[in-house]
Amino acid sequence: MALVLYLALVAAAYLIVRAYMLVSDHSQHATEVESLPRCEPFEVAFLRDGTVGALRDAITPMIAQGLIVVEGNTVSRASLVGGTPNDDFEYAVYDALRSGRKISLTELERTVSGPLHRKLTRVERLAGIEGLLLPTRIRTRMAILASLLALALVAGALVLGAFDASRTSGMPPIAYGLAATIGLLAIAFGARSPRLSERGRKYLALQSTSA
Repeated sequence: MALVLYLALVAAAYLIVRAYMLVSDHSQHATEVESLPRCEPFEVAFLRDGTVGALRDAITPMIAQGLIVVEGNTVSRASLVGGTPNDDFEYAVYDALRSGRKISLTELERTVSGPLHRKLTRVERLAGIEGLLLPTRIRTRMAILASLLALALVAGALVLGAFDASRTSGMPPIAYGLAATIGLLAIAFGARSPRLSERGRKYLALQSTSA
């Protein structure tokens, strides 16, 4: 009986984190997204994957021009230059790879963060005004809520496990250990905070279907 009660607590904890996410995302009540302006491919990549994703897409023309080479997760200048950079962002990328440097996309993103964010000004403003990204405060609160629920499940497993073990017909403590593990995994799964809001996901889907 105690184990059944504990499993009910696990289910309740999962439902709590999912309900919190649904209630916190107010963008789903906003107007439709069909009237919003279309995004460039690198702007779509920013919405989907953040600045590193935007960088990867934004340097595609430089790869096509023969200015740079991407091998796995590293970037370097091409040995045979087939063109010249077209704007401040491309000049910043090209300059970051001077003297034959090979750097990771993450390091390149840090190096050219200024020009990259200037290039992303429009989509960042659009995302902020239209609520396309889930606010950081919601992700933070979700992490706190999930942590508290996880602690409650662990404490509950210890208390109910000890109580049940004291009974002649009680379940062994390992059963509560397995149930607690399931509970923690359920909370971790339920508390995953997406980058995009519901409105943002609709907008991204619209960009993909109309491309």
